[in-house]
Amino acid sequence: PIPCVPWQSQTSGHVSEKEMTTLLPFLIPGINDSSEEAAYGTAQMFKGLVKGRANETSEYVEKLLDVILSELKKLAKDSPVIEEVLGGTCLLGEAHFNTIMTHLLGLRLPVSREAKLIYCALAADERLTTQVLDRLLDVINTNPIQKLEITPLVCVATSALSTILSLPAVEGLMDKYYFTIFSTLVTRIGTAAGKLPKGKGKAVTKKKKVTDCVAARLRLPRHTGDR
Repeated sequence: PIPCVPWQSQTSGHVSEKEMTTLLPFLIPGINDSSEEAAYGTAQMFKGLVKGRANETSEYVEKLLDVILSELKKLAKDSPVIEEVLGGTCLLGEAHFNTIMTHLLGLRLPVSREAKLIYCALAADERLTTQVLDRLLDVINTNPIQKLEITPLVCVATSALSTILSLPAVEGLMDKYYFTIFSTLVTRIGTAAGKLPKGKGKAVTKKKKVTDCVAARLRLPRHTGDR
């Protein structure tokens, strides 16, 4: 990762909290500038501005997250801009973890590529890995399951869990979490789809839920105590 260069830190110090409120939402779309240099510079500026000041965005962090998601969607998968943007997003996540996770978990199914990128970035950050795992497992294990419909919150959390399980930072916690995750997948997730009423046309969504459950189980790293 490229660290913030001096001009970024200086710029952050000279921007007032009120100016940040206006600047950040309008700055982020610049990561899709037609000039790759300008786009990368914008991503670095975003990261530099929130470094050390992410706590000031509490009143509009959800708005920022929506803008970030929208702009990440437009970026090519191999764009170097993505890493910088995700770095800035992790800084927001450290300052407003519950707000960020609640917002992500409340997004529509299926979970988008850009949302998965953010889940992975948060989980890969060693300062947040445990928090992300604990939050996803808590959502899956404690939310009431709907009897006639799928349970969106549990579905989203399941998809997020299946996405992050192969990350080195998560694999490093398997000694502590393996049996918790395994028992969650075996005893809880299988009931999450519920029984769909006839004629509702939601078979595809239900199938997607089952697919995510299987994916989560298959991506669960083999525990050293397994035979």
